[in-house]
Amino acid sequence: MPSHETTAWNVYAQQLLMEGHGYPLWDPRPTNRSPGAQIGDVGYIRNGGFIRLFNAMAAEDDPLNAQYGVPGNHNEFKKPDRALVLETPSAIMPGSICSKTIKQVGAKLEAQVCNVGASITFECVDDQGAVLVLEDPAHRQQLESRKMMNHLKQNHRDWYAFARDVVDLPCEKEDIVFVFGFVKTTQWAVASYVEGGRAAKFSFNGGYGSVNAGISAFTIVGNARPPTYRWGPEDRLTRAPTMPSNSRPRRAQASRQVESEAVFAEPHPDWEADQCVFLRYYKMKWKFFWPTVIKAGAGYDELPREQDDPSDGGRASIYDDASATDDGSVEQIPVQKVILSRCM
Repeated sequence: MPSHETTAWNVYAQQLLMEGHGYPLWDPRPTNRSPGAQIGDVGYIRNGGFIRLFNAMAAEDDPLNAQYGVPGNHNEFKKPDRALVLETPSAIMPGSICSKTIKQVGAKLEAQVCNVGASITFECVDDQGAVLVLEDPAHRQQLESRKMMNHLKQNHRDWYAFARDVVDLPCEKEDIVFVFGFVKTTQWAVASYVEGGRAAKFSFNGGYGSVNAGISAFTIVGNARPPTYRWGPEDRLTRAPTMPSNSRPRRAQASRQVESEAVFAEPHPDWEADQCVFLRYYKMKWKFFWPTVIKAGAGYDELPREQDDPSDGGRASIYDDASATDDGSVEQIPVQKVILSRCM
């Protein structure tokens, strides 16, 4: 695997994408103190988190568009009258979502996750693996509209120019995504083995608060190599005294910046489900200079590339190619191919 793909967030996404919920976000938190991902957002994914540039379904003066503004010829997308925003409460119940290379050892987490002091052990059976743990249900919301796909095709050129020339992003055309749905929850924990995970065992600690003071979200079983992991959001964690140095669990390099151990706080009735664990979106993709609209979650090969991905070096721009066409196809979840005619 190329070096740019061996980050914890890329491996996490690659491993859980095939579960079919959408693009797995390593960092589900809203960015820049803004509302979390919304239907109609145009943005990009960086370091496993989604960043909104603007919302194509909101007016220029809408708060969602306050940070960067909108493209000069902002063409607001209007939801078709008969198009439905489908809301599915508790689309994913509390528990764990594991890659095919991670298995649970012992009782199912769903039966234990809310019990004080409960824990569950995972075992990685390959070099790479990933797991997402939800303390509360995750809710899904999505808008599926053929006109939304066409809107992307009609406006992508301007959106990319806005990102590159106005916001000054070092991005590629394929980095721009158009959000049509998401899965959100209140608290989460994620873990990923980038390499060396085969036969490693680690436990998730499902207890709350001071009862389990000093216990982190994940602990290592035996002398296994630790995964990279994180949990949050920070303001919903119970901070506990740090453990003595001779008893603190081994932690991945990316997690050593935390100065105290933390565990999930007991669910609060006023917490908003604003942590986006899966993002559902459309984006443009070019193969042999032919533009295609793809839908996140269609498969491993449809992952958005990181901004430093050199794989497009030397490739001609579709916008500079006289042979470019607006014809394309859509890959859906579950996989369903729809041929799009030229946008009118």
